[in-house]
Amino acid sequence: MAASSVFPLLLVLFHIADGLSGYGQLCLSCDKVVLPRDCGHVTRCGVHEKCVVTKYVTSSAVVWYRVGCKTADTCNKPSSHGRRNSVGVTEASLCVHCCNDTALCNQRGCGTTGFGASNSICYNCLQHRTPSSCDDVTVCNQDQACGITQTTFGSDNFYTSGCSPVAQCTHSHSQISMCCNSTLCNDHLNLSLTTTSVTSIKTTVPSTTRAVTKVTARTTKSTAANCASGWIFDVYNNIQYCRHEDVGLVSWAAAKAICERSNSHLPIVESREQLEFIHLQLKDRQPSTFRTVWLDGTDISREGYWMWSSTSGQLVSPLFWTVSQPDNYYGPHSENCLMYGEEYFWGYNDAKCDRLVSVLCQHGVPPTPQLKACPSGNWIEHIDRKYCIVTINYNWYQAKALCSSLGAHLPIVESDSDNNYLRGLVAHGDVWLDATEEFHNGVFKWSSTGTAIQYTNWTPGEPNNYASQPEYCVEFGETYGWKWNDATCYAQRPTINKVICERFKPLASSPLIG
Repeated sequence: MAASSVFPLLLVLFHIADGLSGYGQLCLSCDKVVLPRDCGHVTRCGVHEKCVVTKYVTSSAVVWYRVGCKTADTCNKPSSHGRRNSVGVTEASLCVHCCNDTALCNQRGCGTTGFGASNSICYNCLQHRTPSSCDDVTVCNQDQACGITQTTFGSDNFYTSGCSPVAQCTHSHSQISMCCNSTLCNDHLNLSLTTTSVTSIKTTVPSTTRAVTKVTARTTKSTAANCASGWIFDVYNNIQYCRHEDVGLVSWAAAKAICERSNSHLPIVESREQLEFIHLQLKDRQPSTFRTVWLDGTDISREGYWMWSSTSGQLVSPLFWTVSQPDNYYGPHSENCLMYGEEYFWGYNDAKCDRLVSVLCQHGVPPTPQLKACPSGNWIEHIDRKYCIVTINYNWYQAKALCSSLGAHLPIVESDSDNNYLRGLVAHGDVWLDATEEFHNGVFKWSSTGTAIQYTNWTPGEPNNYASQPEYCVEFGETYGWKWNDATCYAQRPTINKVICERFKPLASSPLIG
């Protein structure tokens, strides 16, 4: 290559390294996702390309979506809906939809709905070289804004972008250097706060997208609690951990007591980022028995309903169970404690509480909230549950997020008695239930537990996906004769003028807890 051609090439490479390459439309870019909006990766298309959604079925009759870029002239031609080979698998195209109106417009298409209109879409990378070089995105909840931080190691700057609690954005001591509320606004940085020196560590974890670069702070002593080995700070999640490997392997109750003595608790995990951080701490531990730890969850109080014991009734998210778990392998009521680690492919597993497992303690405010005050008054107690009624017109996702922020969930109805009591709370109009068939089409489950629904009270002819629209969520109330109806999760129906949040009360104290 001639020397004169090297310098233009280097300039192009420097330009690409500073941000997403290309000058065209910004589009989601993934293959084999359940819905287009499940894609968390973005790309910059060419100037003559459009965002595209392709719905296809494989030779094994599995339907997937592919999102990315497509040349404009190809988009304008009728789709042949033909077959092609993809990684050795024959597939048939069912739908091709192109768009070029806005950034990430291929979050929807082929009859699917996109991200919620009231939620911020933000860049989401745990470590990137420049503010504008992140190419992953996420959807924040209603109490979060887009944020970006700068950290320094030696003479190098690194950046972390993602969703930040709104309350953190307003505190003068916050480490968030910039917060904003518009779509993908956190791709630059207004330097106004001092930064914290951190050590960067890179690890690859199982993911549907790509490897994740984690940023962790140094190990140090904490005056807030006792940790002989030194607290390990997870800067991104604002949580700290202590490994108690000196005590060896112990039962769940013994591990819980060890954590409580050091003013901490067993880990409470409610986000993928937090689970990845714990994975980072365990994956190389020796001996291998230290790669599995107890978590704070248990269903000793209510069989089948996994709760965080330190939050007095907050349900464990069903997102992180290993396939086919929990399974009560040794029989009903036999495996009542929650463990996580390498043995079960870095997912949750139910285990006997007297099993001997390693100890990892978490210090600080649990990421899952304690039961908070009901915005409209006192919590209503009824037998084994508490209820909060908030007068507001929300879609299902917004209603679920509201309940989660209160340390509760949407109503779970397990009997005629539950149905009749909820009817009295509703009085007039309709409400959302916790049930959904999203991600498991054809099977309705309680979203907060991941368990299949046993008791049902469907309106005749329901569920029916009316007018061929995907109706993945369930409403209940006066409109349907106090029975259930499937509805579009993003719908803000005028009859749904309130949100009812529910919280289980532990049925009884146990020698395992406290």
